[in-house]
Amino acid sequence: MRFVNVRELKSKTSEILRAAAGKDIVVTNRGKPIAVVRGFDGSELTIPAMPATGRVRETRAAYEPRLDGLNPLKAVFWDYPELTDEVALRGKIQEARDSPIQDAFHWYLARFLERGRAVDALLFFRLDEIRRIMPSLRISPRVVAKWIGILEFYGNP
Repeated sequence: MRFVNVRELKSKTSEILRAAAGKDIVVTNRGKPIAVVRGFDGSELTIPAMPATGRVRETRAAYEPRLDGLNPLKAVFWDYPELTDEVALRGKIQEARDSPIQDAFHWYLARFLERGRAVDALLFFRLDEIRRIMPSLRISPRVVAKWIGILEFYGNP
C-alpha cells in the first residue's frame, strides 16, 4: 500500500491517480491517514446515453426550492423577506405586469436579472419580456452581456 501526503497529492494528482488503478493509496496529513484513493476500472459503471440531438432541453416545471432547504429567492430579495415566498411573489409580479405604470414590473425584472439565477428568472418572466424591457433597465454591463448570450442561445420567441 502506498502513502502520499496532501502536498504530494496536490502537486502530482494525475500521476497518483494513474498509480491508483491497481491498488489503494492512503493520503496523509501531518503523518495521519485522512483518505484513501481507491482504484476503479469502470467495468461496473454505466453512463446514460445522451439525446440524439446532443442538446438537453429543460422543461419549465413548477418552482421548487433546493433540496438542501435553501431558497434561491432569498438571494434576489434578501432585503424584502416578504418576497421570498414564491406564491406571493408570483402574485405581486402579475399585479405589476398588469399595472399601467410599469415601474414595479421593471424593478422586479431588474432584481432577477442582476441578483438571481437565470433558471429562476425564466420561471417568472418570459423571454420576449426580458428582450423587450432589458434595454430600458439600469443594470450592469456584465449582466446585460450575460442575458444577451442567454437570449441568443434560446433564440427568438
